[in-house]
Amino acid sequence: MQKKDWIKKLILAGICVVIFIILLFRNILGGAGDNDSGERSKSLYGERITRAEAIRLFSYLFYDSEGRKGLSFLSEYTDVSAKDEYSEYLNAAINAGFISNGANEDKKARLSENITCGEFRDMLFTITDLYEMDYNKLKKTFPERFSTVREKDELLLSEFIPIYESMISMLKGKTKLSSRELYFIGSLPETGEVLLAQDGNQYHTTYFRNYEDLFQSEQESPKGAIPFRGKEDSEEYVGKYLSVLTCSNELAYVKSQIDKPVVLKNVYMIEGKDKEIKIFLSGITRTFETSLTLSDSFTEKVGDITLTNGMITGVIIKPDIIRGKVLVIGKKEIEVEGYGVLPLDEDYRIYKLFGEMEMEKTNNILVGYSVTDFVVSEGKICAALIRDQIKAENIRVLINTSNYQSIYHESLSFTVDCPFTVDNGEETVRYDKDEEITVSKDSKLMVKGRIKITPLEEHGKVALLNVKRNLGVPRYRGTVEISTNEKGLIVINELSIEEYLYAVVPSEMPVSYGNVALKVQAVCARSYAFNQLYANKYSAYGAHVDDSVSCQVYNNVAENEASIMAVKDTYGKVLTQGGKVITAYYFSTSCGHTASIEDVWQDAKPTKYLTGNLQTDENITVDFSNEEVFRNFLAKDTVAVIAEGTKKVEPVATYDSGFLMYRWNVTMDTATLSKQINTYLADCYNSNKTSILTYVTSQELNDATEIPGATIVEGKVFKSIPVSKVGTVTDMKVITRGTSGIIKELLIKGTENTVLVRYQTNIRKLLAPVATEVVRLDGSTVNGMSLLPSAFFVIDKGSKDS
Repeated sequence: MQKKDWIKKLILAGICVVIFIILLFRNILGGAGDNDSGERSKSLYGERITRAEAIRLFSYLFYDSEGRKGLSFLSEYTDVSAKDEYSEYLNAAINAGFISNGANEDKKARLSENITCGEFRDMLFTITDLYEMDYNKLKKTFPERFSTVREKDELLLSEFIPIYESMISMLKGKTKLSSRELYFIGSLPETGEVLLAQDGNQYHTTYFRNYEDLFQSEQESPKGAIPFRGKEDSEEYVGKYLSVLTCSNELAYVKSQIDKPVVLKNVYMIEGKDKEIKIFLSGITRTFETSLTLSDSFTEKVGDITLTNGMITGVIIKPDIIRGKVLVIGKKEIEVEGYGVLPLDEDYRIYKLFGEMEMEKTNNILVGYSVTDFVVSEGKICAALIRDQIKAENIRVLINTSNYQSIYHESLSFTVDCPFTVDNGEETVRYDKDEEITVSKDSKLMVKGRIKITPLEEHGKVALLNVKRNLGVPRYRGTVEISTNEKGLIVINELSIEEYLYAVVPSEMPVSYGNVALKVQAVCARSYAFNQLYANKYSAYGAHVDDSVSCQVYNNVAENEASIMAVKDTYGKVLTQGGKVITAYYFSTSCGHTASIEDVWQDAKPTKYLTGNLQTDENITVDFSNEEVFRNFLAKDTVAVIAEGTKKVEPVATYDSGFLMYRWNVTMDTATLSKQINTYLADCYNSNKTSILTYVTSQELNDATEIPGATIVEGKVFKSIPVSKVGTVTDMKVITRGTSGIIKELLIKGTENTVLVRYQTNIRKLLAPVATEVVRLDGSTVNGMSLLPSAFFVIDKGSKDS
């Protein structure tokens, strides 16, 4: 019996050891949270994190939603298509380089499965390496069990989030992630996936999660946490004040609910009466109850309201309103005629009140017009109220210096061919015809930073005596404003659109082309000007367009009877498609083939009415993306066509073949070319950091995903990094042409750097023959061009120095 008892005790002890081991293993995997109260056991502390969620959150370190849209779909995983949930994040991860493409043997991503600790560590190693982060510093945030965990063990969500937050902190300023406190005023009912916040922005909630539990202490139990696990619950957040993590306009997750009053700044209050105030904010109209009865009723006011538990407990109305012509719109200020430069409030809002009420972006306030009321408080503009539809009648033109070298003038001398006035903001002084005045930044006349020159006769013109154009000294209809800028003087000519076209048409087309051609030009120019005006591109200078090839050349050739008649004969006519005015791009001379819009301007979307074609009466389709084919066309005017099943090379006559700039050539010595490139390379890079890529490693690769953000050219790795010079140019090579023959990517090799230059504007600027003659078709020459005539060219390498 004693032996049997001993055996029973041994078995019982063994069972206890097994149970102890099981419990211990469970605690290691599940975390201490599993032993909390019943409420805590239902929290997120024991939850694992899926591959999909880990990849989603890590992808935010590299791309926001706009960045993801611009990525090519590279995924080779067979269980995820481009339309599947989380596929855009997986593709972003592949593009960024922190996961390998289709690396598993069966090429399955298994996004719905939980991520293992080994996979997580691999991602961490890669991401910290990509960002050159201090891994040892990050390692200090790892949970204790990471020292004993196995590679195949599943990662806990409560372990991932603290490490992720540490990474965000270490990468501050390098990502689009930020922690925000947002009050959600409403949602877009048609989507159910967009919340509207008090900051005026729309936030997408497609994969939004509530991780509130994970940001509370171990001793603290959840306080009314919203059980949000998907987009179907986004309405639950309306009326809530939350601390959230965002990636641009995308909500990543909730950190906590904020238990304090929220102040909604510069709200448009439609009506206030008794114990209710109806407001409009972020595209939403809502009515709130007030804690006390309003002493007076009111309508259409702007002010601040304080909300406590969804009820208005405080109201500040801002009654002061000004109205005047908008002269300049800056990022932090607006200049209003008669009121000077006024700073914008930190919570500045724009409300469009005519038609359907909307909140607008800053650039929707057009300079040169006075249809907007500005609400001012404590010397700052708090809100803009756009009350009327703008009738586009006048246009403001930014005038360049001689030879279009700069928009900044050192000094200006002017006169008028009739009596005129000069208003400097303090006084208006009358001058006689032809009286000459000179101003600089420090002139007494510029005491207020701006003067306005107004001819006192209807057809009077202002002459800018030290500005030179093909016509000589240019004279301008309308008014001329001169304002100071830290870099010099800014000159704006304001006049009617129709009168503006009088001097655009002859500057863009010889009047010898005849009345019909001039009328076509007038319609195109009017259409282009209309869209440029509403684009408000030059609002920071107080203009809609400039007078150079950047927009439309204006007043380089004087207006004349033929151009005036062409404009008057087509008064008000524009080109439209689908009821909208088209942007009617045009040029002076083609190489014989036009280019599609997407090959000319970055980010331009393909447009049916702007597609490239061979400029002949014959219906011939050609592909000039091949270097040899395009070279033959430029040299011999020949194209390869297929006739009766046989490929033939035939001569072709194009419309522009008789014009001087149809064919041109320029020879630049190595020193001149290198100087031009080194002078403007940094400007091109800073204007668009994806347009100049630099050769970074001698390692030859076939897969761009091996290095994040990399482009592979001829097996070499190029990345977007700051670059200011190439040194001495040793070689140039066309990498990519459009089907029209236009160069889209050019490789420039130098003694210090090798760069890949993208987009035709950069190529033309870097190779501009500023100090070199351009030889035209008939042998005549042109000097001092600030851009290469076009990006339709081939390159021949000459002697050692050219």
